Amino acid sequence: MSSLKEGWARPARRSFIVTLLVLDTVVIALAVNAFVTRSQTAFGLGLGAIASTGFLTYLVLAKPARTSRRLWWITATDAVASVVALITWPLVFPIVVIAAGLHFLYTYWYSRLDRSGPIALQVDRPLPDFVVTSVNGQQTTSSQLRQQPRIILFYRGNWCPLCMAQISEIAADYQALERRGYRVTLISPQPSENTEELAERFDVSFDFYTDIEGKAADTLGIKHVGGAPAGIAHGYDGDTVLPTVVITDNTGTVRWLDLTDNYRIRPEPSTFLEVIDSLHQSKSVPTGNV
Repeated sequence: MSSLKEGWARPARRSFIVTLLVLDTVVIALAVNAFVTRSQTAFGLGLGAIASTGFLTYLVLAKPARTSRRLWWITATDAVASVVALITWPLVFPIVVIAAGLHFLYTYWYSRLDRSGPIALQVDRPLPDFVVTSVNGQQTTSSQLRQQPRIILFYRGNWCPLCMAQISEIAADYQALERRGYRVTLISPQPSENTEELAERFDVSFDFYTDIEGKAADTLGIKHVGGAPAGIAHGYDGDTVLPTVVITDNTGTVRWLDLTDNYRIRPEPSTFLEVIDSLHQSKSVPTGNV
């Protein structure tokens, strides 16, 4: 059953964003045509598609690290667009409704992450055994990562604007983290040249690793099947990692986890400092979004 599910989910997820963008482009083209012909349907037709493409453009240009869980304003504009199309241009009503359906799926299906499988990461347990590769091509085991306190961020790749924004936030706070003795470690199943480019982009003392073929993600139970969108995530085999944050102490024990169930929902950078400070005060630490 799981193989059947994965077989369906992988191509559906990989092609979803491209399909969404193509259909939005068609609806916007119809809206432009209506505007050129001075049709009253132009505003209503374009509203839903513009809301969706505007949001995706916002992710790329504004670089937010997180968004609201329910993008209600996209749903609202889709509803207006559908009503306008039904009343004034019934022939294009099905296209507008399909686009609205894809926007709904983006918010309530595509953005959600399946965390139902077994996961090796557990609070108050040692960091599990896995192997990653440094930007220098050297293999590093998790036993080496256990030798000092760390914030370990498993991120999807350079193509993900939310991941890049989250890393930028952490980079802005890296001195505060270093003063507390914590090392930031970034791990992604992306091609090594992408990781090298990211290491050059951020002038901070982070550890950058590549998870070759997603083997570490598989071991830990945080692999995201079909999570790398086709046409956008170039150089990926289609799978990536579920965004995950792990904080370990000086014994290599996992003390805090963030296992977000929505890739648009990320912990605030101040949360990491609060967790780390609490480790020095009490052995009882909140376990994050698990």
